[in-house]
Order: sequence, then C-alpha cells, then structure tokens
Amino acid sequence: MSLQIRRSILKSYDKTVKARKFASRSIQWQWSHENGLRDGNAHFAHGNQCSEKTLLYSLIPNRRRIRLALPDNNHAGPSASMFIRLKYIVRLWAHRIRLRARRREKIFVIGTNKTGTTSLHGYFQACGFLVSPQWDFEQLADEFHKGNHARVFELIDLYETFQDTPFSLANVDFLNELTERYPQAKFILSVRESSDVWYQSLMRFHSKAFFDGRTDVTWDDVKRVNYVAPGRMYQSIKRIVGDESTSPYDESTWKSFYEGHNQKMRTYFAQSPNFLEVDLSDPSAQRRLSAFLGTDPAIPIPHLNTSR
Repeated sequence: MSLQIRRSILKSYDKTVKARKFASRSIQWQWSHENGLRDGNAHFAHGNQCSEKTLLYSLIPNRRRIRLALPDNNHAGPSASMFIRLKYIVRLWAHRIRLRARRREKIFVIGTNKTGTTSLHGYFQACGFLVSPQWDFEQLADEFHKGNHARVFELIDLYETFQDTPFSLANVDFLNELTERYPQAKFILSVRESSDVWYQSLMRFHSKAFFDGRTDVTWDDVKRVNYVAPGRMYQSIKRIVGDESTSPYDESTWKSFYEGHNQKMRTYFAQSPNFLEVDLSDPSAQRRLSAFLGTDPAIPIPHLNTSR
C-alpha cells in the first residue's frame, strides 16, 4: 500500500472518528436500541462514564450497526491499531457506497416530541430505510443550539430518515440549511389531535421517565435530572419556558410552544409538494404516509413509546 493511500485512509478515519469519538468520553448513560424499549416506553440504563475501549460510536443503525472496541493503549501494538482503523474505514466506505447506490432522498420528521416520532421511527425501519440513531444527535444538542451544525450534517449524510432532536426544534435558519443541502428531501410534520392531547401526553411521559410519577415538578427537580448529560434537561426546558418565574411545565407555555412550532412549519412549507402534515391517530394516516413516501401501503404504522 502506497504512502499516499495510507495517508488518505488515516485522514478519512480521523475526520470521521473525530466527529463521534467525543461521545465515548462524555456519555453518562448508555441507551441500547435493541433492549431499550420496555412495555412501549424508553428504558434508559444508567452507568459509569464510558471509555474508548468500551465504545467507538456506532454508525449503522439496527442490525447493520458497526460496534468496534478500541484496544487499551497498553496492550495493543501499532499493527493491531492500524488493523482496527482499516477495518473501520472499509466498513464505513461500504456503508457510504450502499447509501449512495440506494439513491433515496432524506426524510425529516419535524414534529415535536410526543407526536408519534418513535412510531414513525419504527415505520421507517419496517420500510427498510436507514434510520438514524437518535442518541448521536442528542450528544450534539449543545453544539446545535449554539449554531454549530457541522457535525449534525456529517451524521445526516450517513442516514436516510431523522426525527426528534434537533429536527423537532428546527428554526428557519436550520430549515434553510436542510432544504439547500437536500433540495429533494421530504418533511413530515407529525401532530396530535389537539394541543391539550399533546400536553397531557408529554406530562405523562416526563412524569414517568424522570420524576417517579409526580406532576408537581419544580425547577430543582428538573435540575437534578441527568438526561444525556447533567443539566441538559434543565437547559432544554428553559429554552421553551424561559426564566424560572413560572412552573417548568406551565400548561399555557407548553401549548403555546407546540402550536407555534406547528404553525411555523406550515408557513415555511406552504405549497411545498415535499411536505406532509399527519396525525397518526387519523385512520387515513397510513395511506397518506405511504403515498407521500412511495412505500408499501400494506406496512402498518406501529404504536410505540406510548405514555399511557
């Protein structure tokens, strides 16, 4: 192998791993997609901080995921390290080639959480799309809110369908970037029957997942939640609610956020043929979704991550 080819491989490896390796240093808890759903609700396994030996971030979702354990620096020689790098790059390139050969346009679910986004995730899997792993994007939330979208787009390039953070919080600037980079992409605004139904679903889910079933949640309670990273939950809610002068789950504030987000999406994509608004509780949802995406109309939409 020539020196130029070796340099090209290492450069590609370093560029890709740099975008994901940070996760192994900062993860406070791990989520296993294969074992992470219990009775329809996400089950999060809390654990110690991961090391590079434990995890080199997975690239391919579901059964196609790549999981490579990096050897300890004290036990692996240069040849072993180089072999792992080459193995990683070969699989990464094979994935990219397969992705390009499929020639499927990106699909972005831009509805807020608790509007059936997990059910759509399952539907995309059943239809054979390369579904993005939500955990990767959760790790980039802080960068995204600071306006740094570079690593978000590196991940987008590896998959075909996307939902939840940061797409559920998309602003006009981010939508402009998405539509400019992927002009044929399709956008799905998932909604609930009403803002009241959505708010009650959100409250039930957060109450069970983070507050032991309590609904009288205070800001101190929110600050103690260790979701993705310490303080992440607090920052996320504060972006929506504002200051701490009101309850962190003030009903009128959250309903206003939900309705405002939906109206912003409708206005942005007005008259666009690549936009679909859908309520999964509507009996026509499966037919409309199939027609919009060109998928098999016989594939049902699963009901996942229910808050009841």
